[in-house]
Amino acid sequence: MLFVAFISHSCAFGSLVHQEAITYTSSIIKNLADKYSGTFDCWFYNIMTKSPQEPIVGVLIAEPQLSLVPKLMMTISKPTQITRHPELVVIYCDDYRASSSHMWNILIGHAFHAPTKFIAIYQEEHGYEVNIMHQMFSTAKLHNVIYIRTPKLAVSYELMHTKKVFNRTGAVSFDQLFVDQTRDLAGYTVHVSVINILPSTDLSTRRKGIRAEWIRNTAAAINASCEFYKIDCDRMDSACEQRAFVLNQTKLYDMNLDASIFSELVPHFMYSMIPNCLLIVVPRGDKLPILQLFIIPFSYEVWIMLVVVLTICVILMIFLPDWFKNDLILLPICGFERRTLHDSSTVEKILVMSLTVFAFLLSCAYEAKIMALLSDSPYEPDPKTFEDLVRKNITVYLHTKDSYIFQDNPKLQQVFKFKPEILKYVGECGPGFGYAVTANYWRHAMMDPKNYDPRTGRSRFAVLERYTMGGAVMFHFVGIRNPLREKIQETENTFLEAGLFTYWAEDYAREVLGTSYPSKFGNLDTSANECFELEDFILAWRILLLGCAAGFLMFVLEWCSTSCAAYSRRISGHI
Repeated sequence: MLFVAFISHSCAFGSLVHQEAITYTSSIIKNLADKYSGTFDCWFYNIMTKSPQEPIVGVLIAEPQLSLVPKLMMTISKPTQITRHPELVVIYCDDYRASSSHMWNILIGHAFHAPTKFIAIYQEEHGYEVNIMHQMFSTAKLHNVIYIRTPKLAVSYELMHTKKVFNRTGAVSFDQLFVDQTRDLAGYTVHVSVINILPSTDLSTRRKGIRAEWIRNTAAAINASCEFYKIDCDRMDSACEQRAFVLNQTKLYDMNLDASIFSELVPHFMYSMIPNCLLIVVPRGDKLPILQLFIIPFSYEVWIMLVVVLTICVILMIFLPDWFKNDLILLPICGFERRTLHDSSTVEKILVMSLTVFAFLLSCAYEAKIMALLSDSPYEPDPKTFEDLVRKNITVYLHTKDSYIFQDNPKLQQVFKFKPEILKYVGECGPGFGYAVTANYWRHAMMDPKNYDPRTGRSRFAVLERYTMGGAVMFHFVGIRNPLREKIQETENTFLEAGLFTYWAEDYAREVLGTSYPSKFGNLDTSANECFELEDFILAWRILLLGCAAGFLMFVLEWCSTSCAAYSRRISGHI
């Protein structure tokens, strides 16, 4: 009884001695949990090597202000099932030097993410162990750590790159804790590897590719430099990835610029904010000839209906001349009368009135459409669906077996063909061919002068809008627990929203393509400004001239016929 009471009194006294550090630590946890959007998980580790044990972690978990914070008491052994990673880890050890093996097991084996925050609590008499703790956290690439001393409260941490040490006695305001370790890299060199030299990763020009510019400007914003390494190898080779990810025997590259869809090693990769997809690029619609321009205001069904109506009118005038004294075609359209409509039969009145309204509506619709078409240079509609590809007899060649997934679909095989020997660059296969390209490649290919038609002021190719071959989230290798990962993702989103990726792409195209780059072609379609020239109407003028000639010929023949008839009547009268 006396021994149990002594132990209880010792634990209560110990908790009172450390109460200031316990209260301050619980306030930090509560502040972080309140500011976090989502479920804030906090893990606790209590590593004890001595007896009697200090009840610091037990009292900390039982703090009333942490009653609504999800807490998990962990052991030294590696967790077998982790559904969520913690946002904060609190570690207390009575002797970090003696428990270094346990600490290594926790920091290395428990697969913490780089942004995870750590609070390491140590006792005052073990102050010399702070350097040991810091060395272990730095080796494990976990830099978001603060150290809290007890029983005399003190807070300390070290900035990763500047090596500045923050050390304050007593409580520190929350805004001074867990500072951004990547806000100043103090001239650190960011090592970046590149395997495939694409327009987005080109390093040979003043204005580099957009991905290279993204990393270079990110490094400049955080007081760092950037060094690129070209890796000459085949990416399909397993040894190539080893060369692209490992700088030397002890250090990994900070990033690999080559975007990949392979994300099995998710902790080693960072997803890109810019998704990629496989697009079908096909030739745009041709310019309509002037003769077809006068046909397209009405559909073929309307033209057939007009021919049927005119044919019926001609038949009625031929076989029923007593019922219809006026021309059923010229009267509704032109108003030419042979006989006053008031004196015509009831059937003729009804039919002529109906045809007049019908002709008036069709002529108004036709004139409005013609005026709209003549105000702009019309083109055939661009292909938008798979059915348009079949109708226009367009062939799309695929160059990798992984993308040829249509062996068992006869309908798709009409369009998609697997021929790796065919040139795969846009514009090199001639008319009647489409191309399967990635969205990232198309952003650059659409600026190539060879894919630009200066006469029409628009691209020769268009994306099939209503048919895609799938999309993917791209990943970049960033190593293990890279503290720059969050910063790189943040700047990618910022640069994208600011339009810098578009600016860099256009500036790169100007530098690579030189004076042949059409500045108006970047994102503009100038076909709306194109007007018809006089020579475009040559066929229309010929038809008009032919019609006038035929009308004049009919007039001459009718005049000759009338004159001959009058002359013959005069002759017969004299006789």
